[in-house]
Amino acid sequence: MSSKQSFFSYFWPTLCGLLIAALLALAIPERLGLKQVQLLLPEEPTTQVGDTRVGPVSYSDAVRRAAPSVVSIYASVPTPVAQNQLFDDPFFRSFFNNQNAQSMQEQRDISSGAGVIISNEGYILTNRHIIEGADEIGLVIADGRQASAQVVGVDSETDLAVLITDLEDLTAISIADSSSVEVGDIVLAIGNPFGQGQTVTQGIVSATGRNLMQLSEYLNFLQTDAAINEGNSGGALIDAYGNLIGINTASTPAAEGISFSIPADIAIDVVRQIVENGTVIRGWIGISAGELSTQDVQSLNLGVSKAMMVTQVDPRGPALSAGMEPGDILISINDGPLIDGRHVLELISDTKPGELLSFGVFREGRELNIQIRAALRPSE
Repeated sequence: MSSKQSFFSYFWPTLCGLLIAALLALAIPERLGLKQVQLLLPEEPTTQVGDTRVGPVSYSDAVRRAAPSVVSIYASVPTPVAQNQLFDDPFFRSFFNNQNAQSMQEQRDISSGAGVIISNEGYILTNRHIIEGADEIGLVIADGRQASAQVVGVDSETDLAVLITDLEDLTAISIADSSSVEVGDIVLAIGNPFGQGQTVTQGIVSATGRNLMQLSEYLNFLQTDAAINEGNSGGALIDAYGNLIGINTASTPAAEGISFSIPADIAIDVVRQIVENGTVIRGWIGISAGELSTQDVQSLNLGVSKAMMVTQVDPRGPALSAGMEPGDILISINDGPLIDGRHVLELISDTKPGELLSFGVFREGRELNIQIRAALRPSE
């Protein structure tokens, strides 16, 4: 038999066997120990990243809800001018009547900003620095109406002021729970930048709980990259649904995209206290304290993760009369742990004058409990 005949005698039986096995695998794969692979296709095409159908393509509804509640503010501040020495000479004064002399000795500065209508009764929330020193305050409502406003009260600690106007048919803004705001949330800032009239900018929440001692030792600010220029102060920071989450108050001149807002829950509490009491009432005990490092806390065997050392005790404050001393180490407040210095400051500030605060104190190897009755924080 030739080699060619021998090749074909083996080739055809082998090929037939492979074809039969393939047919059996397709018909009864389980018998051959094989699992049939099935390609699953989604019923609908999946949404791709960047698809314009994801999320809202416009925030006009949010702006339409909130914009009627944001007003432009113009404050007129008298600024004295150094008097010309000629006015001291009776000869030259005889050429001017008193009215002309007075007008030549005073000029007026106009500052602009924004405010938020928070009640239909005419209460408007804004920043204190916008109206500070003003003897005339003018408002321009979103619908074009103009009116004057008077100051109800101010709070220097939060740089907030409450105004009132007698305009009717005002639209109060809807207020959200600012404590639920998260990093990455879309926000819109509505204000009056450079006195140009109502303007809207957009961004996200960049951070929450920002501590800015140069602005306030009591506040945890919302940080955003929405543009807040001069004149945006006092305006509204709203969420994507048009609800107020903050009052715009400051930006960082040295860097773009870093702006700060006072959380709405803090701002509304300030308004409530000013309207009810004429001022904001804060508790005070009269101590200064600094946080201890983790290494110091561990080395002292305090049994806590956070502690603070009292550095000063005000001779006017209730802490001194209660027995607090410099060098005392605070390890608890009101039977709860210390989170940080800001936490302690907020608890003391939120305590009404006359109420007791309980401090766990470590002194010279002993643990003490010191009860301090809060007093009214002295005004600056």
